[in-house]
Amino acid sequence: MIPASQPRRCPDAESSSYGASEQVAGDIANDLGIRDRIFWATKVNAAGREGLSGAKADSAKARAQIEESFRKFRLAKIDLLQVHDVVDVATHLPIVKELKAAGRVHYIGITSTRENQYQELIGGMGRLPTAEHRKRMIALVDSLPSA
Repeated sequence: MIPASQPRRCPDAESSSYGASEQVAGDIANDLGIRDRIFWATKVNAAGREGLSGAKADSAKARAQIEESFRKFRLAKIDLLQVHDVVDVATHLPIVKELKAAGRVHYIGITSTRENQYQELIGGMGRLPTAEHRKRMIALVDSLPSA
């Protein structure tokens, strides 16, 4: 856990697929009384590793995974919720946008760490809320070295 003198960051509390990290981060932040000083980020991928091969996510499972993150963090609002690894954006992103519209999520995004997903990532960015955000992401991807 990061000292309270460095507020608004929470490492390793990224997703319910990472074991107990969300629960541990939520418990520690609550015990130390610093929950409101942390930038809470997590990811959703209800298709699992099979999603990298094109498997579709179940929307009910995605919703349950996100609600579990809220519960483990002990939060009513998460700062950043991302669709993980550009997996089934068509299923995940509407759920993430719905939570943002309801005020339960502040920022939304899509993640990728695989070069072969960059073009799909750019396409997914086109479905995010602001044109400026899309321009910045496209510029970032364009600046990456090619294979």
